[in-house]
Amino acid sequence: MSDRTPERAPTARPLRRAGAPLLAGALVLLVVAVVVIIVSFQRSIPTPHADKQRSYDPQPAVGYSGNGEATGAISPTWAFGVTTAWRIPYEVTGIGPKPLIYAQGTTLYALFQSQDHHSLDITVVAYDVSGDQPRELWSTAGTAPPSFVASHVVPVAHLLIIDRLVVDTTTGALSLVPWKDEHALTAVGDTVVVCDGNEACSGWTLEASSWELTWSSATGPQTTEKPTDEQITYPERPVIGTGENASVVLPIDLSLHPPQILDPRTGRITNLADPHAQSAARPRDLILASDGLVVADRNTAVLYDAEGFVVGAQSRSEVHRTPTRDGRVPTVSELGAFLDGGVPAWSTATVRVPPISANHPRFVLTMELTDASAIHDLDPNKNDLATTIPQFWPAQVRASSDGSVLYAEKDEGTHTKLFFDVSGQVAHGSAELTSATALTWVFDDLVVGVTNSGIVAFTPTNP
Repeated sequence: MSDRTPERAPTARPLRRAGAPLLAGALVLLVVAVVVIIVSFQRSIPTPHADKQRSYDPQPAVGYSGNGEATGAISPTWAFGVTTAWRIPYEVTGIGPKPLIYAQGTTLYALFQSQDHHSLDITVVAYDVSGDQPRELWSTAGTAPPSFVASHVVPVAHLLIIDRLVVDTTTGALSLVPWKDEHALTAVGDTVVVCDGNEACSGWTLEASSWELTWSSATGPQTTEKPTDEQITYPERPVIGTGENASVVLPIDLSLHPPQILDPRTGRITNLADPHAQSAARPRDLILASDGLVVADRNTAVLYDAEGFVVGAQSRSEVHRTPTRDGRVPTVSELGAFLDGGVPAWSTATVRVPPISANHPRFVLTMELTDASAIHDLDPNKNDLATTIPQFWPAQVRASSDGSVLYAEKDEGTHTKLFFDVSGQVAHGSAELTSATALTWVFDDLVVGVTNSGIVAFTPTNP
């Protein structure tokens, strides 16, 4: 209820006949002015940018009727096809910013930025997406800080940190963090780890209603590129270990400095002993596990626990297999076994792309189930898109727990995204799904993305 008293409508006065011609002229001028304003307003409304993302005819939205499960694996019902569940329209013009989306449980948070690059106006909205259509829970308009970049969300307690913006997920209230030239990397417990992109990180905690600096540490040279290989274990955040043994993996430039991990409670930094880490001639990958990490190149791998101690060294014979992303990050032991040529005990299957040969005369994705029960060659060009799919190496693969459906995407951009019905040997997709970016899996049978027309949710086709 508003605490403002409604304004009283102006009292009508009787018109005098002598003023009728003047009144008529005034009304004509008023009508012309209104028409001019409407035309000008319509011209100022952002219009869709004519590019390949708008080259499809949108499917009818059927609503969401799934069971709302979120196991980490995809639903077997994707074998029936892909359809659009619902849309939240928001036109993106030219190179204007697309909405940023983030899911927690049954709630989808969306941040909308003005398409006017001179404006810092933003709106943050929370939607309950458990029903047939998204239901707005709250909406807050505000102003973003200067040089605002909405690309990364760090959750801590009931808050979401987006660049320097803080969103209270319970009330929708917006505020700013005190650090200006640093960016939140991750949160562990109630500590937010913030790094400057150069050679410093700090830890902040929220005490009552104010942020308190708890420690500050010098680091090795940092990089804006992700130093981790995420196509094997798919970590949600750069954190290894749990509880008092948790450590943060820092974004260190491995061509200049050994890998580093940080204790989020004290800021203490540990260098990982690796004789090859600083060699530009031997690039190394960081592969995160649930209880540690692996530093590896094409031939060797060194295994560490969450405190930075070496727990093993071995050869690496795995370089051409991608495990499916099924919701669980492996242990160091499981990861080491996989890198040595074993099966990924934490995932349903692996996927590889055999080179074109006499045995494989066409482009296929070979899916091998972890339990060794079956190997399937899946042809992306047997699809319901009526389009030719050029050869690609999947950036991400997912599978149903029974291995009946495989999802593969080329990368996170506007490229190939397919659901394979393994037994039916057919791939499903849609032009609207292909155009979507920033795919966010809310449920096993509901994935949400962003296009130049707004936010779009996809769900399996009803059989």
